[in-house]
Order: sequence, then structure tokens, then C-alpha cells
Amino acid sequence: MLCALLVFDAVELPAPLSELSTWLDMRTRPIEDVRRALEDQEHRRFLKTHTPLDGVPFDDRPTYVCVGRDPRDAALSMNHHLAEHASASDGGAGGGRGPHLARRSRSGGADRTRGA
Repeated sequence: MLCALLVFDAVELPAPLSELSTWLDMRTRPIEDVRRALEDQEHRRFLKTHTPLDGVPFDDRPTYVCVGRDPRDAALSMNHHLAEHASASDGGAGGGRGPHLARRSRSGGADRTRGA
């Protein structure tokens, strides 16, 4: 999102972020489709990856931007991602909560009654 804001110099993006910036590691569609979509883009391209820096081919032409996150924010984001996935895969029976973070009871212990 940070790169999108810089490239388009606007808060309102011209398309969903998933269309503007391909996440190559995700592999949700065939790589040929991803390449074709990148070739069709007319704006400056920016790609996301979780590949460690030493796994990304170095080239003098692009600009590389490394973005770090507070680990607490990343953990909460992962919990929300897993909750959405669990909710979609079980028809909503999971209550929309991620399976890996147990809810704490008021006494401070883990609440095991809600499937956590």
C-alpha cells in the first residue's frame, strides 16, 4: 500500500491493490497470467514479495524498497487473515476467529470453550 500511495500520489487508487501490485509468492493464478497482467500495466510497476533479499535477483534498473512491520502488527494481521480463511472454509462455524490465538478469559487463562 505504501508504494501504491507513492506511485499514484493519491489516496484513492484506480483499482484494487491486488490488481495494481502483483504478489508473486502467492501463486493464486498461473504465472503466465501474472506476466501478461504486468506487461499490460501502463503505470510504474511495483511487486510484493516475502522472498528474503538474497533470493531476489539483483538488477540495476529497478528501485528496491524494503518495508518492515512491527511484529505485533504482523501477528494481528495474520490472525485476521486466518480468521477470514477459517470463516470462509467452515461456512462461518468458526466464529471468524483465527485458530492459533486463544482468547483469554477475564481470569487471565486461555478460554478453551470457544474452539481456540
